[in-house]
Amino acid sequence: MTESIHTNSNLRNVGVLQIVNEPIKVESLISIFYPNAWNRIRAVESRLNIGARDRVHIQMMDEKWSHVDPKQHLPDEWYAAYDDHRYITFQFTLYGLINGV
Repeated sequence: MTESIHTNSNLRNVGVLQIVNEPIKVESLISIFYPNAWNRIRAVESRLNIGARDRVHIQMMDEKWSHVDPKQHLPDEWYAAYDDHRYITFQFTLYGLINGV
C-alpha cells in the first residue's frame, strides 16, 4: 500500500495510513505489530527515496483505546498520528441530555 501511495497518481491525496482500526487489545499489537508495520512502511519509503516531509503519516489507535501507550515501542514518531475514536457528536448529544441544552 505504501508503494502504491507514492507511485500511483490516483492515490496522491492519501496522507495517512492507519495500521489497524479498532484492534483487539493485546500487548503484542503494540510491542511487536506496530513497530514492525512502522519499520516496513518506512523501509518502502526509504527504498523509493521519499524525503522525510513527503512520507505518509502512520496512524495507530492511541492509549485511550488500548490503555497502553502505542509510542513506547516505535523507533521514532516522525509523522505519527493517533486515533482516539472520540465521537464529538455523541459527546454533544450527551452534554445536551445532561444539561438540558
